[in-house]
Amino acid sequence: MKKWILMICLVLVAAIVSACSGGGSSSSSQSTGNDKTETSTKPSSESTEASDEYANYPEKPIEFIVQYGAGGATDLVYRPVLQRMEKELGGTIVVQNITEGGGIQGAKKLADAKPDGYTAGVLSAGQTVMAPLFREVPVGLEDYEIVGSVGAYLYGIIAPKDAPYDDFEGFLSYVKENSGHLVASTIPSNVYEIFYTWLRNEHGVEFSTIPFDSATDTSMAVQNGSADFSVGLTSVDNSRIENGDIKFIAPLGDLRWPVAPDVPTLQEQGYDDVMVATILGIGLPKGTPEPIVKKWEDALKATLEDPEIVELLQSLSTEPSFKTGKDFEDYLLNLDQSFKTMVGK
Repeated sequence: MKKWILMICLVLVAAIVSACSGGGSSSSSQSTGNDKTETSTKPSSESTEASDEYANYPEKPIEFIVQYGAGGATDLVYRPVLQRMEKELGGTIVVQNITEGGGIQGAKKLADAKPDGYTAGVLSAGQTVMAPLFREVPVGLEDYEIVGSVGAYLYGIIAPKDAPYDDFEGFLSYVKENSGHLVASTIPSNVYEIFYTWLRNEHGVEFSTIPFDSATDTSMAVQNGSADFSVGLTSVDNSRIENGDIKFIAPLGDLRWPVAPDVPTLQEQGYDDVMVATILGIGLPKGTPEPIVKKWEDALKATLEDPEIVELLQSLSTEPSFKTGKDFEDYLLNLDQSFKTMVGK
């Protein structure tokens, strides 16, 4: 009898152990299933949600502010670029020219616009880096989301065709010998003043200036003898140089002029602190969502990789130069330091 009781107890214990073991397996399987369910229904990341939110951008026309006159050099550069960018963005871009205040009013309107991606505009070194050196301005680099760069204007020293020198060292000697008796044509608060201030401070020379409203006028003053020298611009002076109407002395930026490829830049000649340049780009109001900024950057990059656009910009004497938003910002900050060094600030 005792044996039977013992056997029954052993059977019951085995059954209980088996049941407990089976229950544990069932619980483990359910937990794994729940984990899988939680993983599959986990919300997407914030960046993915943001990208999805702007997947249909743009859904209406975009206003693009050009802070220079219609038909001017900058306007002519941007219109074909923007027309090509419309294909990349999949929307319409409408140009608005705002010329008041030397371009500062247009720059401020861009900075003050609603940061929804439907207002963009020209972002240039002239307004964000150079202008603050000579006067108070209501905007700065910190007021924009920087999309990227479009191209660079090339500046250089020009002189009358009968000037008694042909290179920068000859020019410098002539200016020193005639200090106080020469006249340069200029556009106030422009890159001209950067170079002229450096020339005065670094080499101790004096000369007077005649102000004009455009690069065409400053160049003509050199050609007709009203000015002894000036800062030239490729878009204005290429043909004059080719025709022998004026002399080209040296590039003031970091690129040689295509019309005079054998003439080295001042940096190549050992003047490392000389950097006179204006690079053009595109900006959006500060706070514009990152996915929209990225769409603009990608569209700009694709546009400037188009051989037809490159050829067209070069025909307008603008050197195509794509830089990402970050690289363009770094370039402008470095240019700011160069300008401050040149003018002693």
